[in-house]
Amino acid sequence: MEESPKEEKVCRPCSEKSKIIEGNLVAGQINYSIRDKAKNLVNGIGDMLKENYVSNEEYMRRKEICRQCPHRLNVLTNKHNPERVSKADKCMACDCFLIAQVGKLRGKCWLVNQECPLGKWKV
Repeated sequence: MEESPKEEKVCRPCSEKSKIIEGNLVAGQINYSIRDKAKNLVNGIGDMLKENYVSNEEYMRRKEICRQCPHRLNVLTNKHNPERVSKADKCMACDCFLIAQVGKLRGKCWLVNQECPLGKWKV
């Protein structure tokens, strides 16, 4: 029995083909269920409480991938800046802050048990 290939969808805002791992593409954004969001939140909080962060090298690799991604948006300016990732940048695919760092609170790029919802970087 042959496996069917994963479906590719086109993201409307950037017209970039993105392989969607989970969820549905709705108006250019991935719509995750409450269960998926809760699971990601619990894993992220667990990593922060345990100070379970990736190495600086892995953080920089993830950050560079996110810098180039058209799904990244600065919530203060409501714009995408391809030159720089700021602490106010949020992934529009998963709705997570990417690099924010305030005490033990850190963005998704820092956390060991997190991955890109578009499959661009994984645990």
